[in-house]
Amino acid sequence: MPTPDSRAALADAAARLVPRSTSLRDEGLEGQETPALAHSGMRKRTKILIYVAAGVGFAAAAYSIDHHVSNITPSSLGTRKD
Repeated sequence: MPTPDSRAALADAAARLVPRSTSLRDEGLEGQETPALAHSGMRKRTKILIYVAAGVGFAAAAYSIDHHVSNITPSSLGTRKD
């Protein structure tokens, strides 16, 4: 098993092999950007259609799941005895 010093030396050697074109701060800020659709080159109408299509797709999936479930509980069949 490598000693802690040898692991640090291996990490330093690996870091020297990969050139860094951006700083760590820039990489951290990349994850905090606004969503890709907000800054894309598409027209506003196209973006709205994408969001509407996603909403309709979600609603259709929820409707399909809800109406294909077997509702065989005693209360739904009217045979519940409290």
